[in-house]
Amino acid sequence: CGMVWDNVLCWDESPAGELVKQRCPNYIHGFNSREYASKQCGEDGEWSYSPIFNTTWTNFSSCDKHSTDLSFHFDRLRLLYSIGYGISLASLIIAVSIMLCCSRLKSKSNTLHLNLFFAFMLRAALSFLKEALFVNGVGFEKDIRQVNGELQFIEEGSHWECRLLVALFNYSICVSQMWIFTEGLYLHMLIYRTLYTDRKGVKFYIYLGWLSPLLFFLPWAIVKAVNDNTYCWNINTHAGYLWIMHGPLMATVVVNCFFFLDILRVLCTRVRANQRHAGRTQYRRLAKFILVLIPLFGVMYIIFYVSFPSTGFEMEVDMTQLYIEMTYNSFQGFILSLLFCFLNEEV
Repeated sequence: CGMVWDNVLCWDESPAGELVKQRCPNYIHGFNSREYASKQCGEDGEWSYSPIFNTTWTNFSSCDKHSTDLSFHFDRLRLLYSIGYGISLASLIIAVSIMLCCSRLKSKSNTLHLNLFFAFMLRAALSFLKEALFVNGVGFEKDIRQVNGELQFIEEGSHWECRLLVALFNYSICVSQMWIFTEGLYLHMLIYRTLYTDRKGVKFYIYLGWLSPLLFFLPWAIVKAVNDNTYCWNINTHAGYLWIMHGPLMATVVVNCFFFLDILRVLCTRVRANQRHAGRTQYRRLAKFILVLIPLFGVMYIIFYVSFPSTGFEMEVDMTQLYIEMTYNSFQGFILSLLFCFLNEEV
């Protein structure tokens, strides 16, 4: 077969009967340059011909980013976050039981820790409930039907039950993120306004952690119900609406990271200025604690939401990031119980 240009790629001469492959072009939008396009050279020394397009035919089907079968990845991801949320839920229940049963552990900071645990327990429980009730992640059994062996969503009906469950799960994500911010805010206030924070209770922080997410969760739910009321709200036909929730959450992550860095700076300054002070050891322990919180509560989310947004990357990069993010999110409850309870010297 002679050299030919198919309006996308240039194909060199090839022996008869050979299937020729080359990388998909990176200058075509939507093509995955890691995959290969193919062209068949026939036994008669002529390239395969397409009577539909009236020209030689090139197989670009593997180049389409969306042509990759993701069922294998989704099954592994489902198993991954099910294990992660299971371990997190079990460890959080044990941690809550320990902190509630031991009277010596009752303090303002531990009260906030308990609410943080409750938020992540709610998130894990709703994740399990959604996984148990949804069929292949589409909807409840009454919301779908089988058509030629494939699941099809039934458009008729209100589907309020599955939408309510998805909405509650999204609220639990907002609450868990907001409680991370609340912990950071409390530590920041404890360093800068120690006496004021000690005299005041923790009601403000409890209200902040549980109620403030409603300020951006309810607008998202209203916009979703009015402008994007499709499926069980688990598929977003207008991805921009997600920023109603993601925007404020991302802002809290950035602010929280600055909180922790500033607290670390203040503690290091105080330790250097009070080398012989009796509380030096306590400051060092708190500094080590904050050093753990910086990558745990700040840097990872900044990487996920700011530095490397998921749009525009190759499929392999997206899936790698998704595996890392799902692992971190599902095991985060276990990490919290480990830091705040199991490794707590008071416990």
